Amino acid sequence: MTDQSPARTVACPKRPHSTAGRRSSTARWLVLAWIIVAFACNAYPETVRMRVTAYCPCKLCTTNGTGITASGKPVTANGGKFVAADRSIPFGTLISIPGYADGAPVPVLDRGGAIRGNRLDVFFPSHKAAREWGVRWLNVEIDR
Repeated sequence: MTDQSPARTVACPKRPHSTAGRRSSTARWLVLAWIIVAFACNAYPETVRMRVTAYCPCKLCTTNGTGITASGKPVTANGGKFVAADRSIPFGTLISIPGYADGAPVPVLDRGGAIRGNRLDVFFPSHKAAREWGVRWLNVEIDR
């Protein structure tokens, strides 16, 4: 007869676990989550080629000439620097247009009957300045 004793198990002493691995793993997850949220929310400007024309508050350029934009703001809002855009771009969206407002982002505050699709109308205080702008095809940045 053989003596069969049960196998002896030795418990491993508990070691304090390092949190360094968890921190780096957590940091990686946070960075990944930030990237996903940023792209899901379109946190980066979208560059779009658009036909950019100009207008002023005169009766030749606008239908009503009241000095009030479609968003309800006066034409003096934002120092008179704003754009009219298609309804697909919400009021308040910031757009950077090369050559206008020193390239600073300006808000969408107006609409226009002929402003559909990839068209913008930049506002100028005088008819002369609007005519000097003319028609330009530009790559603009839309901060959606």
